[in-house]
Amino acid sequence: MESAAAAVRAPGSAAYRKQRIRRMAKNRWLYLMLLPGILYFLIFKYVPMYGVLIAFKNYQPFLGFWDSEWVGMKHFNRFFGDPLF
Repeated sequence: MESAAAAVRAPGSAAYRKQRIRRMAKNRWLYLMLLPGILYFLIFKYVPMYGVLIAFKNYQPFLGFWDSEWVGMKHFNRFFGDPLF
């Protein structure tokens, strides 16, 4: 009897997956309420990190983002070294 209960608790077993899916279906409304918060962080916190990478590249529209030359701190040095800064 103890081995059957241990088999259900084993993370890789089919019974464990069924139990987990059943538990998630039971709490589906809670997961649905989490969705706006997750979408908020994806859209407004994670996606803008793309712009941080562009700041370190010599972006050329025809080359695209990935093929543009990596220049590192060149733009920042020029900006902070400007007398008008």
